Amino acid sequence: MKNIIIQGFASNEFLFEKIKKNIPNCIVLKNEQSSYKEAKYSLDYYSTEGKINIFGWSLGSLFALKWTTENPSKVNSLFLTGATARFTQTNEYENGILLENLLRMKRMIKIRTKQVLTDFYKNIFEFVKNKEQIINSLLETTISDQSLENGLSELIEIDLLKQLSDIKVKTAIFQGARDNTTPLYGAEIIRNKIKNSTLKVYNGGHCYFLEYPDECIENWRNFI
Repeated sequence: MKNIIIQGFASNEFLFEKIKKNIPNCIVLKNEQSSYKEAKYSLDYYSTEGKINIFGWSLGSLFALKWTTENPSKVNSLFLTGATARFTQTNEYENGILLENLLRMKRMIKIRTKQVLTDFYKNIFEFVKNKEQIINSLLETTISDQSLENGLSELIEIDLLKQLSDIKVKTAIFQGARDNTTPLYGAEIIRNKIKNSTLKVYNGGHCYFLEYPDECIENWRNFI
């Protein structure tokens, strides 16, 4: 059975190297376009041989949940961290990021790409020990403007709050108590709406797999 990792926005495969080395049949999906269409194409392909286990982080958690609602018979399990079913606020959902902030980021990222990404990375990697090294490495990678625009558009547009209760596969959610990108309340909603799910809150931020890598690997390995 294949174990698939879906990355977050403006991410890179090297962030998951330790997991790949310790989890059998582990594949990190490329996110060259940061679009759901791209992720769906890969998930459709890897699921042709049987059910898959999905590890979704941040934007990847949105893609994981969305694909699962569309392909319930092809998913064996979901392991989510930095998770949310909707990224932006609405009148009924006050836990998300302000839409105007994301729209501003979408405008500014075309003008000050490096600065906007630097600020974004400092926020999501706040509790990661070697965050400066990671940020520098990410800034050295080539991410197209179209990919960044696509990722932000997906964060703005995807809303799975009403579909969550349709998910029946076993789901594990690991959420940082100090996650300012996808706050805890969003994970609690996922836990309450997916009946076959568990939620563990850890002392950290948005990157469980980098903040507590050994624990994360052990928990995912045991779960699958």
